[in-house]
Amino acid sequence: MTNKILAFLLISLLILTPSILNASATGKINRGNYHYNNKDYDRALESYRDAQISAPDSAEVSFNLGNALYKKEQYDDAKVEYQKAINSKDIKLQSQAYYNTGNCLFRQNNLVDAIQYYTKSLELNPNDKDAKYNLEFAQRKLKENAKQQNKQQQQQQKQKQKQDNKEKKQNEQQQEQQQPEQKKKDMSEEDAKRLLEALENQEKDAQDKRKMSTPQLPSIGNDW
Repeated sequence: MTNKILAFLLISLLILTPSILNASATGKINRGNYHYNNKDYDRALESYRDAQISAPDSAEVSFNLGNALYKKEQYDDAKVEYQKAINSKDIKLQSQAYYNTGNCLFRQNNLVDAIQYYTKSLELNPNDKDAKYNLEFAQRKLKENAKQQNKQQQQQQKQKQKQDNKEKKQNEQQQEQQQPEQKKKDMSEEDAKRLLEALENQEKDAQDKRKMSTPQLPSIGNDW
């Protein structure tokens, strides 16, 4: 499956005829194509950039330059060049530029935008089987990612709930441990109060007993 996906994500190299551009630009494009076909993408880039200097408004040159940048995995720069090619009056070139832009976005895991570009490519060229395949694959991948993300969120929620329950149990255990200590402290204060009252009662009883034990002497009358 992976090999098949990579095969469909290959980009299209546009071979230009000498009649499209001036001789200087055409020669540079041909050299770029030669290096590109030999997988020498650095030299291909040099040739395409030289061609772009000679023909700065050429959508075809921008398209080929985007292809070389794509091969070097410079997807942002490749998209810039493909956007220039999209402005071409050639419907087929527009379709290929949309398609290759979709591939860049797919490589960057931007499936939502990739789907939009594949769709636009198919609107311009409904018979493009590669674009149709990539569109369907990107749509399936997007759904799979959504399911995976939902699954991860559920797992995270379960883990959070488990952690919350654990923390709640720990708090309950701490409260249970603190309650006997507080109760013991309260009882100690109460016992101290009762002891103080008992001592005060004992002192009062002792005073009463001393009063009762003191003999009552008869009163002495007046000495007349």
